[in-house]
Amino acid sequence: MVQLEGETIDQFVCPLRQKAASCEFDKLDEAIWDQLIEKCRDPELRRKFLEKAQDGTLTVLQEVAQIHESVKLQMQSLETSSKDDQVNAVRPVDPKWG
Repeated sequence: MVQLEGETIDQFVCPLRQKAASCEFDKLDEAIWDQLIEKCRDPELRRKFLEKAQDGTLTVLQEVAQIHESVKLQMQSLETSSKDDQVNAVRPVDPKWG
């Protein structure tokens, strides 16, 4: 399985968990953890996962992903809004027009 375009890590974990359950892994969360690191589409997020490898829990990876994905959406929103912002020119008031 691979993470689909636009799919969050939490959305990706659900089918991974369903698939892993039918495989009867001894350590289900560890198997999902491995797949998240291997199949994550975002290289920056994968790097963060590897930095957290010492913590080694699925919950930690999901928390890291939630923060990363939230910040990424906020940054995209800021970039979009800054492109849309227009500044009106300021001109001296003509005394005739008040």
